[in-house]
Amino acid sequence: MRIKNYIITLLLFIGFPCIVFATHIVGGSLTYVYQGGSTYLVTLKLYRDCGSGTASFPANVTISVRGNNGATFSPSKDFNMNLGTVTNISANLPPCAIPPNPMPCVQEGIYSTTVTNLPPTAGGYHLY
Repeated sequence: MRIKNYIITLLLFIGFPCIVFATHIVGGSLTYVYQGGSTYLVTLKLYRDCGSGTASFPANVTISVRGNNGATFSPSKDFNMNLGTVTNISANLPPCAIPPNPMPCVQEGIYSTTVTNLPPTAGGYHLY
């Protein structure tokens, strides 16, 4: 009886295929510019699919700050950044390329903030 139920269930899954689409973050970069003292300008650029029905960029992100050995700080040095500008990225295809149809859509979301609690430390910091 168990084999029969197994076979029926398997046939139902095979007989009724479903189409699944996914969208996601397609890349990003996290950079900083030293401003002097313990101050840095930190910028996160995220890239995402922007076709119809895709998820939007998060309104804010949390950046974790760790020591050079991965240790956390007490009190925490983690910080949040709010979403700034969102722009469409145009395709940059070589002249010999045949453009896909439809052309993929990619957007860039920029998060940026000034952080003032990172004094010089041996080994530096890791930002995640």
